[in-house]
Amino acid sequence: MDQLSIIKKDENVQQAEKLSSTFLQKAEKAIISTDEDVEKATLFLSKVKSSFNQTENMRKVFVQPLNDHVSNINAFFKAITSPLATAERIMKDKVLQFRRIQEQARQKEQARLDEITRKKQETENKKAEKKGVEASIIIAPIVEPVQKSVGNSSFKKVWKFSITKQSLVPREYLIVDESYIRRAVSAGVRDIPGVEIYQEELMASKAN
Repeated sequence: MDQLSIIKKDENVQQAEKLSSTFLQKAEKAIISTDEDVEKATLFLSKVKSSFNQTENMRKVFVQPLNDHVSNINAFFKAITSPLATAERIMKDKVLQFRRIQEQARQKEQARLDEITRKKQETENKKAEKKGVEASIIIAPIVEPVQKSVGNSSFKKVWKFSITKQSLVPREYLIVDESYIRRAVSAGVRDIPGVEIYQEELMASKAN
């Protein structure tokens, strides 16, 4: 028999399940039209809160050993996979660093060939101008780019960004920090441009 089936057969759990359904039915049928009704509702909410707390405590009794078991297993395998993740990161960094050096060398060589070709083209243009003929077009050799796949690995370039000056970032890229506003309102701030600050009544109940 699985653990959930055992829990479902527990007398305390069955009683809590019935009580929960009873409270829901009463809440759905309740009509609040007088102060006396409010007082009765308050007592009802205290009982609901008490039942909720008791049920949560039961749940924790059943769940805690399982959570501890899962945590221990996760911690055990984390100790195994953590060095693997570190090894992967280190090796990838080294490969990418090598490829960056390769790309820099390729760009440097391409720039050198482009400059040689530019000078040759200038010379060709001058010769052609003196002869009154159209100059031949000299095309620079192309240095082959770094391979996009090697062995079982593939490489791609993605666009990244870093914010250099936040005050210059356009408004459409900004997100309102609601948690900051909430702390400000709780601290007594009552006027924030673009923000409606209002009061809302809440009800808190204690378990009896």
